[in-house]
Amino acid sequence: MILLELFWRFLKIGTLGFGGGQAMIPLIESETVQQGKLLSLSDFYETVALSNALPGPIATKLAVAIGFESAGVLGSFVSLLGVILPSSLGILMVLSLLNRFSDHPFVSGIQLAARPLVIALILGVGLTMGITLIQSMAGFQIQRNVILTLIFVGSLTLYLVSSYTKLNIPVALIVLGMLLIGSLTLSA
Repeated sequence: MILLELFWRFLKIGTLGFGGGQAMIPLIESETVQQGKLLSLSDFYETVALSNALPGPIATKLAVAIGFESAGVLGSFVSLLGVILPSSLGILMVLSLLNRFSDHPFVSGIQLAARPLVIALILGVGLTMGITLIQSMAGFQIQRNVILTLIFVGSLTLYLVSSYTKLNIPVALIVLGMLLIGSLTLSA
């Protein structure tokens, strides 16, 4: 019974949650503490604090932690499934529509217009990293930041060249190659 309750509560959170991760925390609190009585308010705040220390979306981390606290590993799985199912289904529906209408001039136009935007966003991240690198140059950090920035720029360049030419280098190989270079360089 607890597994069904966890799934239902996190399905509602995944469906109704709006505004990003931090904006979903009050909804998660309402569903799991106030209505569901799955954990105390102090336990919830501890879980939020611990979850914020880990990388990734807060909603999924809270789903896993609260599910585990309530029903162990299976509870974690069921809670995570509930919170990601609505967005996953939405993405699948959009992809099937894009696939279905990919030959339509409007959809082709959107895809063509999105390419420069995606490139600009990626280059913006690279520029921000470069500015941060220049601002934080001191001691050991110089070498590490330079190496990490070069790895990022190298991967980005290979990806862009591969994406927009006939080279077709698999992205997985680019990532693995850059990870290998980075690990060898940072361990030296």
